[in-house]
Amino acid sequence: MQRELFGGAITASIPETFNDASIVREVPDNQEVYVDINTDQSIIVELLEQAQDASNEECGLYHFKQLADDNKAENYEIIKNEDIVPQDIPNIKIDSIKKLVLGKQIISKFNEKDADAKNVVNIYLAVIRVPSIETDILISYNCPVYIGSKSSSRTQSVEGQENVSDEIFKQLIKSFNVADWDLFG
Repeated sequence: MQRELFGGAITASIPETFNDASIVREVPDNQEVYVDINTDQSIIVELLEQAQDASNEECGLYHFKQLADDNKAENYEIIKNEDIVPQDIPNIKIDSIKKLVLGKQIISKFNEKDADAKNVVNIYLAVIRVPSIETDILISYNCPVYIGSKSSSRTQSVEGQENVSDEIFKQLIKSFNVADWDLFG
């Protein structure tokens, strides 16, 4: 389902089962967050000032590690770190660096402290660095693959999610389009 983000300045295909998180909680102005309450998956589009301490080559890894820090990940693993080829993100024609990082993070929700509250989450992260506007656009898709027995997410089903996650993320970045670059000032 094609969704309008940031007042329609950006559009992307986000499955119908994902709901706009701003309806139930506060979301920063530089983010759009969608969650699937049945699977605990989430999609986040975030607009950030270009990270000056991350080279163009390393910007994907830099933001993945920042995300792990923000999530207070107990541990993380990088599975894939590569360039996104133009046919995989065809609507972004502006001069930019496009990176894909796939990894796993071991994290707890809502500062849950119990060791049995840890979840294993696949993180798909696309970074579109646009030097001309000094912006890093982050598109992340968080897909739990293991839910700890004492996690607040324990009622969610994660069986078979890995099989459809790749396809959801591919469609998300393939459909991603900036319709109005004036969004960036």
